[in-house]
Amino acid sequence: MAQPSIFMRSASAFQRIWHAALNKPSQFRRFEGAKSSRLTGAWGVVSTQIDQEVKNDLNALRARSRELTLNDDYARKFIHMVAANVVGPSGFVLQSQVMDPTGKSDTAARKAVELAFYNWSQVGNCETSNKFSFAEFCRLYAKNMARDGEVLIRRVRDSKFEFGYKLQMLDIDRLDVMHNELLTNGNVVRMGVELDTYGAPAAYWILTRHPGEYMARTEQNYRERIPANEIFHNFIADRPEQTRGFPWMASAMQSMKMLAGFREASLINARVAATKMGFFVSPDGSAADLSDGKDDEGNFTTEAAPGTFDVIPQGYDFKSFNPEFPTQNFDAFVKSCIRSISSGLGISYNGLANDLENVNFSSIRAGVLEERESWMVIQNHMIETFLRPLLNDWLQTALLKGKVTTFNGSALPAGKLDKFTSHIWQGRRWQWVDPKKDIEASVQAIQAGLATPQSIAAQMGMDLEDIIDGIAQANQMAVDAGLPAYYTAPPAPQAAPAPEDNSNKALIEAMAARSLDPQTQPSVNVRVGIDNQQMTDMAREIQDVAQKTLDQIREDVQNMPIVIPAPVVNVAAPHITVTNNVEPTPVTLEANIQPADVNITMPARITETTVSRDANGDMVGSIAVEKDI
Repeated sequence: MAQPSIFMRSASAFQRIWHAALNKPSQFRRFEGAKSSRLTGAWGVVSTQIDQEVKNDLNALRARSRELTLNDDYARKFIHMVAANVVGPSGFVLQSQVMDPTGKSDTAARKAVELAFYNWSQVGNCETSNKFSFAEFCRLYAKNMARDGEVLIRRVRDSKFEFGYKLQMLDIDRLDVMHNELLTNGNVVRMGVELDTYGAPAAYWILTRHPGEYMARTEQNYRERIPANEIFHNFIADRPEQTRGFPWMASAMQSMKMLAGFREASLINARVAATKMGFFVSPDGSAADLSDGKDDEGNFTTEAAPGTFDVIPQGYDFKSFNPEFPTQNFDAFVKSCIRSISSGLGISYNGLANDLENVNFSSIRAGVLEERESWMVIQNHMIETFLRPLLNDWLQTALLKGKVTTFNGSALPAGKLDKFTSHIWQGRRWQWVDPKKDIEASVQAIQAGLATPQSIAAQMGMDLEDIIDGIAQANQMAVDAGLPAYYTAPPAPQAAPAPEDNSNKALIEAMAARSLDPQTQPSVNVRVGIDNQQMTDMAREIQDVAQKTLDQIREDVQNMPIVIPAPVVNVAAPHITVTNNVEPTPVTLEANIQPADVNITMPARITETTVSRDANGDMVGSIAVEKDI
């Protein structure tokens, strides 16, 4: 017989070691949560497919969830909180985003789409039972999602409808959990949903009657196959490959039922304690019947009145009955239970329990903000899985029927469906306890460039275009009534004053000093070694320079923006003395008076020149005098 190879012997040895290790799991590191012990023996360790888990328990979960919402205070409060916070009093707001070919807002088309959808949203237009407006329909959608875990809506297209399109909400029980089969086309029906080879819904097998009706199962054809594009079957999935949803209260359901029983027992205990004070007892059982103090049923009774004492009949004793429950720990225990329940429901304790005791601003703000984030997650799911495809369906049929018209009566062309489908949905938003601070913060964010008016309006659950149109209408109504405008724009910020130009200030101060001290007149002494003609030419040039200087001073003073008192300024022309063979000396200005701010008006002037000559007729000097006209 051939001997086993080295490889086979090694493999066999490895298997023996591995099996030995499995028999001693304590030698290996393990997750504490996966260990089995006497304390965790009932804790499941088998992983199953999500649809199998849902199929086994969905009907029971849904029935118990519905019972809780009917009879349990906290379950009913939770359902109403979902409807109020996800949908709100006014429902979702449609904001059309139609653009013209240049990329600018097509205001006429936007208003036409929004107005037509508003008309469709009214009672009698949007759903087949003609009982609900679209906002009420959305609130019912939210309640069903929370209570049943999923929603089933049929998309009905019929030309007899005004807009050609309506919704029909069906009880989710019509999607039979027990209907599971493999079809000949390769698809599989799983809990009433027909899935293709990729796991995408291809059709829904809907019961024609509710299974709770007497005749539902006796009909020959009691199921109807409806294509997936005619059905909204929405739920929030917890795991991949999940086909059906389950109630949102599933994890908190048992705690809610137990707490309800505990509170009921405590209430009964307190009621009995308040009505029953004690018992008559015969120690040896030989006492005769009481001659009086019995009711119609033969029970011993006694009356209690203020300031009176009763005598116990002979042969009887009295034992008081003083139950001490509920105790002082009752409130703390109930609060602890509700905190656990609120965590399972994903909402704040204060909102579920209506308990604002010992709550400060910071703690309730933190709790409410986290809760609102959860509401917005649900809103976004509802928008993506229901509202967006709904708008596309409705707009297609409404355009074909010519129901989307502008203010001049012209219908938007159905051939441009892709252009008109651009839109966004705005869910409800919430005010804070201090709206003044919120508004101030929003204004500062806009001024700092960190937010836009559109984004701030969206945070408030409104459309900026609607706000502007409303303000314009209110202003026009006020003006028509002879009243001040309802809204006036805030004043524009004042520009900073221009810096003062001090370039000519020193010159003005010097001229003011000369006007206030006319005794000191500047003089120019010039000694030149030139002939008489050259001397005459030089004197004229000096005179021209002096005149130009004075003209420039007048212009500078008149252009100054300073408003000051206007003293009279007399500026004497410089006295010129000409002496041969001497170099000219510079002009010196001196003033001993403190400068003052003045507004100077220079009068028009003329200059007169007097030339001095000797006996031979030669010019020995000249005097130029400037005079006011």
